[in-house]
Amino acid sequence: MNARAGSAPARSWTDWLLRDWSTKALALIITVLLFVLTRDDVTRSFSVPLRVIPDPERVLLTPVPEAIRVQVRGPWARINRLEPAEFAAATFDLRVAQPGPLEVDRGAIVMPRGVVLAGIDYDQVDLRFDPVIERDVPVLATITGEPAMDYEVAGVVTQPATVRIRGGRQPVLAVGHVATASRDIRGADRDVEFDAALVEPGNGITVVGTEGSSTVGPTVRVQVSLVPRTRRVAVVVPVIPAAALHGRAGVPVVVDAVVSGPAPVLRELSERGLWNPIVGAASPEGDGGTARIEMRFLDAVPPRMRTLLTAEPKELRVPLPPPASPPTPTIPAPPNPAGPGPAPPK
Repeated sequence: MNARAGSAPARSWTDWLLRDWSTKALALIITVLLFVLTRDDVTRSFSVPLRVIPDPERVLLTPVPEAIRVQVRGPWARINRLEPAEFAAATFDLRVAQPGPLEVDRGAIVMPRGVVLAGIDYDQVDLRFDPVIERDVPVLATITGEPAMDYEVAGVVTQPATVRIRGGRQPVLAVGHVATASRDIRGADRDVEFDAALVEPGNGITVVGTEGSSTVGPTVRVQVSLVPRTRRVAVVVPVIPAAALHGRAGVPVVVDAVVSGPAPVLRELSERGLWNPIVGAASPEGDGGTARIEMRFLDAVPPRMRTLLTAEPKELRVPLPPPASPPTPTIPAPPNPAGPGPAPPK
């Protein structure tokens, strides 16, 4: 009897909970939803990229932050679902910025729907500007490597010779030239001509065109002139005397000389076995007291090579001793026809 009486309240609560359970569940959902939607606004911080709009007439010398912190306020449900990707980059226009402390315009920050901007925070920097100028500077071709063994670089010319650069006043005035991309001329034995790209100097400086022209050209024409190296070869020159000097004392048999000319020509002569391409021709000069020795190229040297070679000295003058006088002949005394004379007295 008592057991049945004690279980009656429990059954009544169970019956109440199960009675119209769908209606009670719907009421609970509506209550929770109203709680969420009517909950007080909350604030949350996000990092937003800062996009700088450049000023074509000025260069910013001060680095600005890449991002700023924004505080947004809104309903808890909206703030809780808010993603960083929903924020557009904040813009900072250098065209209207003034020197001094950095000030990011709140109106430049676009807020996602359903939230409002509560505040912004960023590193404090002082803005400094440099006016943009243009200036013509020479072009310097960059060449590496050595030409062929018998050749050397005589000159390097670029077309155009100068280019115009644009940038901040201080870095532009510090630029002495604009270089080209390097080119290897190793082993070249003739003039080299090629197009080379220009290397921008950096520091925000750009190549905007050539002198007197607004046309922007990414390359310049480079002409490298090569010339044969000059060599000097010491030689011992045999002397061939003229007939008038045959047997004359003092005429040298050989003299020293130096042959100069393009290295390829001298190399070709040596390959032909003409180590010494000249000979000395001796002839009497004046009253015969001097021998004039003239350096002449051998007939085996081709005419095209003779015009490229020189001999030093071109001629020599050697003083000669006077020729020896012939001996005076001895004339014997004639015989005495009278015979010997009387003996001298004692």
